[in-house]
Amino acid sequence: MQSKETRTILITGCSSGIGYACAHGLRERGYRVFASARKPEDVERLSSEGLEALPLDLDDSATIRDAVNQVLSRTQGRLYALFNNGAYMQVGAVEDLSHTVLRAQLETNLLGWHELTCRLIPIMRNQGYGRIVQNSSVLGLAALAYRGAYRVHGPSPATMPPTSPGLRRILSSRRLDQVLTWTSDSGRR
Repeated sequence: MQSKETRTILITGCSSGIGYACAHGLRERGYRVFASARKPEDVERLSSEGLEALPLDLDDSATIRDAVNQVLSRTQGRLYALFNNGAYMQVGAVEDLSHTVLRAQLETNLLGWHELTCRLIPIMRNQGYGRIVQNSSVLGLAALAYRGAYRVHGPSPATMPPTSPGLRRILSSRRLDQVLTWTSDSGRR
């Protein structure tokens, strides 16, 4: 297993919030952090802040593939951890949201995570170690007004937690860890 000083982690959704804070916090603790973001200007900003930043849009299979390839080429084919954090919330009354809007959220928040995770599991299995962190939301546990779509169609909130125990059991037989976190908005900006 990689020592703490050389542990590498790919984090999605680093343009702001939890992903941003974790990218900087883990780098300060000695991890080699690959901070990803969807928008080019966010990738540039993260790079200027000293992070190894790369584009990754969870709606785009090509950027998922390219990001994985970039990370693995920079780390001699090894990755200690994946932190699935990138997601978004579609705000509004559920009856006012179109199927197109809900499908787009599902694509990002569930299917994008799934595709990225599936690309990295074989790498972790081959190296004999790895950790996958699925960052969920407390909104998966409690519905709030105008946040119902996130609970029903969100990645983490409603769809990732039920699949996480099965993934954890499969991965643990290969010395791989899968962790599910439940976070909330602290109200601070």
